[in-house]
Amino acid sequence: MTFNEQNTIENALRDHLIGRMKDEGRRINEIREDPAPYGASVNPQSPPSIFPPWKFVHGDDLILHGKQPQDVFVDTWLKESLCRLNKPLAANSDLADEVIHRMRGVLLEANYSGLIRANEIFQDWLLGRTSMPLGKDGEHITIHLIYYDNFQNNHYVLSQQVQFTGTRDAYFDLVLYVNGLPLVVGEVKTPVRDAISWQDGAADFLGGHKHYWENQKAFFVPNLLCFASEGKTFYYGPIGARFKNWAPWHSTEDRDEIPQDMRTVLNSAERLLNPKTLLEIMQSFVVFSTVKVGEGKPSFKIKILPRSPQYEAAKTIVDRVKVQDAKKCSGTPMILCVSRFFVLLRRSQT
Repeated sequence: MTFNEQNTIENALRDHLIGRMKDEGRRINEIREDPAPYGASVNPQSPPSIFPPWKFVHGDDLILHGKQPQDVFVDTWLKESLCRLNKPLAANSDLADEVIHRMRGVLLEANYSGLIRANEIFQDWLLGRTSMPLGKDGEHITIHLIYYDNFQNNHYVLSQQVQFTGTRDAYFDLVLYVNGLPLVVGEVKTPVRDAISWQDGAADFLGGHKHYWENQKAFFVPNLLCFASEGKTFYYGPIGARFKNWAPWHSTEDRDEIPQDMRTVLNSAERLLNPKTLLEIMQSFVVFSTVKVGEGKPSFKIKILPRSPQYEAAKTIVDRVKVQDAKKCSGTPMILCVSRFFVLLRRSQT
């Protein structure tokens, strides 16, 4: 048997995230003709930290759910979610088609305003900041794509070897869909060659022959983050990020030296690619900023995501606010703690 990225790290990440058990090769968590209800775990033994767990649909089978190679969205899942989260659309499902048509228009924006600007516009859709005149007598209603109050009410699917036709054909190793929207894309490389690192996976996004962020722009308009791994390290980054702005995702409770091995990769993936963590980052931690590089030079936009210590610190601050325990913030007023966090978040990736 020849070892490569697919039958080693790619499959390992897939199996870990969907909680697949190894009993006689049975696909416990794979979507079938009669899938479990949204948010229901079909594998009671899946890791409790990944809940609700990702369900699995191979890229070749996405066509059964309405996705053609040139499509960004999985229309069947997206339309079902729109009707479920928006009462006026539930009463008339044809209105959901109008919403999807307008969302596709945002995908085209990447060719004119750039990928990061298009991603910023789509962020408003993801956070429920967009409205359309689809209510009674043409009343504007807010369009909700994702349910944030109860994460279990969303539809989570992990897909492997997803085909997309942009400037040229591409097959993405791993794609995480929330309600039919591709929010996360991962590229992995072989773990058996010492010369290969996570940067070789990240390079597929940044440039070279594949250059996904350029050749497949539309697919990354809804994107939250991308990740790369070679089976020893795990790094993630926002669209447009240079190598230096990609980062690992560990826990502040990891006191000992962190080994470079598969267990570390799986732990990092479990922590970051947990649906709850991803949607918390989406809802509260994404920052878009304009960078000025010098007099006479054009400014440009960047997207900023939190580092894992920043994410943990911010959540701790919020928890302390909830219990009215501001005194624990090193004697500093809570408003200053929060302000300093966001200043550091901006500075850390510019």
